[in-house]
Amino acid sequence: MFADAADEGKLVYGVATVKAKSPVTVKLQFGSNTLLYVNGKVVGTTLGRGQWGFARLVEGDNKVEMVMLPAKRSEWRMSFPRITWVEKAMVVE
Repeated sequence: MFADAADEGKLVYGVATVKAKSPVTVKLQFGSNTLLYVNGKVVGTTLGRGQWGFARLVEGDNKVEMVMLPAKRSEWRMSFPRITWVEKAMVVE
């Protein structure tokens, strides 16, 4: 997807569900210019090159939402957050 002057003010929105077998804390890593929410609560910040933050998943379905502003470059790049650490092994599906 590419941005030009006509795309100014637009954003990218993504949503996913992460299932947990029991409550667990996870560390999420995501791209710059991104706001990340887990179950309606903001995770981390939107500073610098790559962002990370901790979130507490509840048992069952957890809603992960991402809002990304286009980079100042001509290309929009999107990657969904990665779970890079889990408090308990084998809890997140």
